[in-house]
Amino acid sequence: MKNAELWWSARSPEALIDTPALVTLWENDLIELVKHRNQPGERERALQSLGDLTKSLWQAFNTDREALDRDYMSSERHLSAYLSAFFIPNIERSRHILTRPTALEKLSALLQKETLSVLDFGAGPLSSTFGFVIALGEALAQTPAKNMKISQLKIIAVERSEKAVRMAENWLERCIAPGIQIDIERRTSVPADQKFEVVLASNVFNEIPQKHHLKTFKMLQKALRTEDTQTPSILLIVEPGQEIHSRHLVELRDQILQERSDLQLIAPCPHTSNCPLGASMNRPDWCWFRRTFKAPPFQLELDHRTQLDHQDLAFSYLLFAHEKQTCKNNAWAVCVSDPIPVGEQEGHQKRQVYFKSNKLAEIAAISDERIAHLALHGAKTKLCTHSGELIAGISEGVTSPLRHRRGDEITNGKEFELLVRER
Repeated sequence: MKNAELWWSARSPEALIDTPALVTLWENDLIELVKHRNQPGERERALQSLGDLTKSLWQAFNTDREALDRDYMSSERHLSAYLSAFFIPNIERSRHILTRPTALEKLSALLQKETLSVLDFGAGPLSSTFGFVIALGEALAQTPAKNMKISQLKIIAVERSEKAVRMAENWLERCIAPGIQIDIERRTSVPADQKFEVVLASNVFNEIPQKHHLKTFKMLQKALRTEDTQTPSILLIVEPGQEIHSRHLVELRDQILQERSDLQLIAPCPHTSNCPLGASMNRPDWCWFRRTFKAPPFQLELDHRTQLDHQDLAFSYLLFAHEKQTCKNNAWAVCVSDPIPVGEQEGHQKRQVYFKSNKLAEIAAISDERIAHLALHGAKTKLCTHSGELIAGISEGVTSPLRHRRGDEITNGKEFELLVRER
């Protein structure tokens, strides 16, 4: 899909969702949700109400989460606030993850199924489902033969709020491509008698006590369809990029891999060792990712009123696949930081010694003079390598390595002038 970062602004021929229509429905229905508290037609007052409700929900999320009713989206006020702040950004988070090269390969295989079963766990207004279907359309656009067999999407939404699911169902049915039948059923628990090619769990593990994370994961894993050896099934977990939630997700990742699950971790990690940014490493940084997103104008208008920023999306995630053939993440490393200026502050001589004594052999010989220059004027990007080692890639300045953003896959160490072991 061209201009994928603007998926909401134009519909491509391969799109499975009319995204401009979706954004229009979202905007109009949001205003309708609060209009009864205002004079008809007073859009300005409706926007103010949405802003006030969003601020209230945001404060509850971040300062008094335990006091928030677990069924908060059944309240029209909380639902309108959630839709204002999280619906579009959460679509983009899932869409972005599922359009990474490793994930697109799996989605292209799923296009060959006539009926695709999706489990959206903690579905809310089905943001992850929308993100998945949009990504599926992008996979179709990149499939050489551009052939698709899907004629039905069967979606089980595990969600307390009937209002949230029914509103999302209305939008999806009105925006889905012709020829695709939508069947959405809301449940309050994962059905034990059904299997799914796609399992999505976004922003829900942080609402579950950590001691139950592994048990919850195993329940979701059990829901994956595994008897089809030709088509992979995928399981995506997305969590906020905040430290506590990201660290909990890393702990879950390491537990899963230690139990030798038959699921394969395909992203974001290029390795299956314990995470070098895990809690046991006692490092101040953690594993999270960033997506720069040009949000729709109405989202920007809402954000201006609430002082929230949805143009720089932070998140952490795990993407698993179950298939007969072993799938590998071919990345040499994944960026786990943005470029960090080394700077001209005091201590660059010690840094020069450190660089020289801890440089790695992946890159050809570099002179001591050049190392000294990089220690004074360089920038480093932290890398998690295919062997599970945390290293730093050093380049000159901060402009040249801007192409190396947090979450980018690196094909080889030669993209950096110097590689050193990270402290």
